[in-house]
Amino acid sequence: MKKLLYVILLAGIIIVSCQSKEEKSAQGAIDRYVIFVDSVNKAKFDKRRERWDFIQMEHLRKKNDADAALKMFKGKDKIKQIERIKMSDSKYEGVRVSVESIQM
Repeated sequence: MKKLLYVILLAGIIIVSCQSKEEKSAQGAIDRYVIFVDSVNKAKFDKRRERWDFIQMEHLRKKNDADAALKMFKGKDKIKQIERIKMSDSKYEGVRVSVESIQM
C-alpha cells in the first residue's frame, strides 16, 4: 500500500514539473516576441528599412510562436499574455506602416 502511495505521489510531482516546464517555455515564446518588437521599435529607421524583409519574416515566426504559446495559459494569466501580445502587435503595426509608406 505504501509503495502505491509513493508511486502516485511521484507521478503527481512529475506531472506538475512537466507543466511548469511547458509554461516556462510558453512564457519564453511570448517574452521573445515582446522583446523582438521592442528592439525593432527602438532601431534606427535606416536600419529597419535596410533589413525590412528579415524583420518581417522574423516577426511572423515569433508572432506565430507567441500565439501558439497562449494555449498553455488559463484565466487571468492568459488575459495578461494576450494583452502583452496585443500591445506588441500595435507597436509593430506602427513600425510597419512607417517603413512601408517610405518604401512605396
